[in-house]
Amino acid sequence: MKIMFFLPHADDGIIRSTIPIIEGFNDKGYVTEVVTLQAKGRMTDQLDIVSKVHRINASRTFFAIHKFSQHLRTNKPDIVISAQHFANISALLAKVLSRQNIRLIFTERTSIQYSLEQIHWFKRFVTKLLIKNLYTFADSVVANSDGVKKELIRFLGVEETTVKLIYNPTFDSKVYKNDPVTKSVHPWFDISNVPVILGVGRLSLEKNFTLLIKAFSLLNKNTRAKLIILGDGPEKQSLTNLIKTLKIEEDCQLLGHVNNPYDFMKLSSLLVLSSNYEGLPNVLIEGQACKIPVISTDCPHGPSEILLDGKAGSLTPMNDYVTMSSKMFEILSNSKIAEDYVKTASENLYRFQPKLALDKYDLILKKINQKEN
Repeated sequence: MKIMFFLPHADDGIIRSTIPIIEGFNDKGYVTEVVTLQAKGRMTDQLDIVSKVHRINASRTFFAIHKFSQHLRTNKPDIVISAQHFANISALLAKVLSRQNIRLIFTERTSIQYSLEQIHWFKRFVTKLLIKNLYTFADSVVANSDGVKKELIRFLGVEETTVKLIYNPTFDSKVYKNDPVTKSVHPWFDISNVPVILGVGRLSLEKNFTLLIKAFSLLNKNTRAKLIILGDGPEKQSLTNLIKTLKIEEDCQLLGHVNNPYDFMKLSSLLVLSSNYEGLPNVLIEGQACKIPVISTDCPHGPSEILLDGKAGSLTPMNDYVTMSSKMFEILSNSKIAEDYVKTASENLYRFQPKLALDKYDLILKKINQKEN
């Protein structure tokens, strides 16, 4: 079976959660290929290691439809798995143009409602219309969290069984070996009795690092601590200015992208996610796998599922930096609370194992084949 992944603008999160699926399909003897445009993540080289990669020279997904249809006609995959709504719509249109009998699996990795609110009203109107009318032509639709699944069901007006739930296969014990970190990754970790709080993600509006920085600034008035934020993005200068305005330059640093965030996680006292919306944030699962307590805004969608409604980590209201700061203090000052969060999280990480995701994809592939036969 030939399976093609259409990941036009794959960022690190999409790549990280797709690679285990590709590897699993390879182990089963399937022939895999990734089609992308100008993937913007730092992990794009990892795709070349696990699969053949075809790069289309186009700046936008819409402009790549014709070239993608030609690639489909030439290579004739049995299945195309696409990620995110613009890619899903484009994959369907490319299939129609190719005139090939290709089965389509659409995957959604974030909230459609909140992500569409970020674009121009006319583009939002057209995209909503296309999603509602074209998703019904997919052979299967997959959501990566129960929140995203429920939103899709409401949005599309379909039966509950139409949308399948498959969690991101983020937890692999081989990746998160909890061996001691032997090298110094940052001098702040060498300061005794000064906890380091960590934030990880793209520096973009939806990640709302402004909230995290304000919460830390409030905490820092009475508690000695440090804040490190890993990631790059369009909001970097704005966040840098905020740090200067709050006069916390000596205690808060934006370090940009790092190849191995896990050493930072293992050494940190606390991981905080401050997003306005998500799908199923890998960083929370990664933090839990590295055995540190986590705090997250109770945003749509994913954090409440990962944190088991607050049993495996602390959930705070969106845009409430006072409560977030209070929860930071609570966890940093009470080791029992931190240990309980880590213990509960560790006991439930099995939900995000690659094998479970692969088994569910196998069921989808079998049902598609049964329909064809």
